[in-house]
Amino acid sequence: DHALTRTAALHYFETQRPEIVILDLTLPDGDGFGLVDWMRQQVDFRTLPLVVYSGHEVTLAERSQLVLGPTEFLTKAKVQPQDVEELVLTMLRQFHHVPETDNRNVPTADSKASL
Repeated sequence: DHALTRTAALHYFETQRPEIVILDLTLPDGDGFGLVDWMRQQVDFRTLPLVVYSGHEVTLAERSQLVLGPTEFLTKAKVQPQDVEELVLTMLRQFHHVPETDNRNVPTADSKASL
C-alpha cells in the first residue's frame, strides 16, 4: 500500500498494521518525524521495522528521533530502487520469518509499497 501524505498514512494505520514502513521524510502535509513520533505512541506500531528513505542525509540527531523497531536509513541519491527492495525483503525475512523462496506476497519496489 502507498500513502502519499501523512494524513493518508494515519488513515491507513486506523485499519491496517503493515509489516514494514518505508518513509520519505518530506510529506506534503508534514514531515516523517511527526509520523514516527505518533507511531511510537501506538502499541501496535512502535516496534515496526522502518526504512527511512530520504532525499537528504539524516544526521545522528535526526536518526535518534526516527528509530522504531529495526530501522535503516537510506539516501535516495546513493541507492537504487532495487537496493531498497533488497533491503526490505531482507528485513521482512529477518523480522517476520518470510521464507527466502516465497516472495509472491512481498511487495516490490516497482509496486511502490510504502506501508
